[in-house]
Amino acid sequence: LWNYLQSMSITYARLTRISVIALNRSSPILYSIKSLNLSHNSLRLLNKNFSFYFPSVEQLDLSHNRLILLGQRTLSNFLHLKELFLHDNRLKHLHPDSIPRQSLQRLNLNGNLWHCSCRNIQSLALSRPLPTCRTPSIYFNQNVSDIARQCLL
Repeated sequence: LWNYLQSMSITYARLTRISVIALNRSSPILYSIKSLNLSHNSLRLLNKNFSFYFPSVEQLDLSHNRLILLGQRTLSNFLHLKELFLHDNRLKHLHPDSIPRQSLQRLNLNGNLWHCSCRNIQSLALSRPLPTCRTPSIYFNQNVSDIARQCLL
C-alpha cells in the first residue's frame, strides 16, 4: 500500500537534514505523494535534488525550520506545486528562479530575515502575506510592496 501514499507529515521531529541515501532507497514509495509537510523541524539546507524525489507534490510545507538558503535547483522538479510554505525560517535571499511558478497558487515567505533589494523584490512580492524587510537598515520593517514601488521608480 506504500505505492498509494499521498500525504506525508514529519513534524516536530527535530530533523536537521533529509538523507539522500534514504530517499534513494525509498524513492518508489514517494512518487505518489501530493502533500509533504516537514514543518517545525530544524532543517537548515535541502539537497539540490530534493524535489527530484517528490515529483507529484502539490503542497509543500517547510515552515518553522532553520532554512538559511534555498538553492536555484532545490525546488525545480516540483512541476505541479500549488502551495509552498516557507514562512518562519532564516532565509535572507531568494534567487528569482528558485521558486517554481508554473502552477503555484499560494506562497508564504513571511517571517524570514529578508535582505530587500530590487533584485529579489519581485519574488518576495509573490508571497501572501507580504513579508517585511530586515536589511538593509533603510528598509527595516518595511513592507515588500513599498520597496517594490521604489524599485519601479
